[in-house]
Amino acid sequence: MDRYTLFGKPIRIVHVMASRGCPYGCSFCSTSYFWGRMIRYRSAKTVADEIEDAVNTYKTNIIVFTDDEFTLGKRFVYEFLRELEERKLDINFSCGSRVDTIDREMMNALKSHGCTALYFGVESGSQDTINRIGKRITLEQAVKVFQWAKEVRIDHVAPS
Repeated sequence: MDRYTLFGKPIRIVHVMASRGCPYGCSFCSTSYFWGRMIRYRSAKTVADEIEDAVNTYKTNIIVFTDDEFTLGKRFVYEFLRELEERKLDINFSCGSRVDTIDREMMNALKSHGCTALYFGVESGSQDTINRIGKRITLEQAVKVFQWAKEVRIDHVAPS
């Protein structure tokens, strides 16, 4: 843990995977081939248990979710946030999402429970390219979600 750095500065950070799989099967992505097209979530309780243990063991509160589609399962997300609240876990976390699996209400809930950044895979600024790769989103959805993120004041990134 003491060897992790970010921009040359020491950082204590824990990576957690709450789910695996992706139902979308975009042409460029191996996730649905590697994990399958059915998304499977761990229980919110076991994810919170793992985080609580990491916080106590490694004295950190920075969590990065490595799931491809953390926000796809709304029930899971809200159960997880309830677990954080009940345990009074004060963490900062980031997670991945799609622009079609999040709404403003969820974004606000994530932010109020410690989410500091959302990563969106938009992949292209061309609707034609998005359609050809099988992404099944629209640029209008992306613009709307990025506007929400700006209003909610949560960092957001669309990696290229």
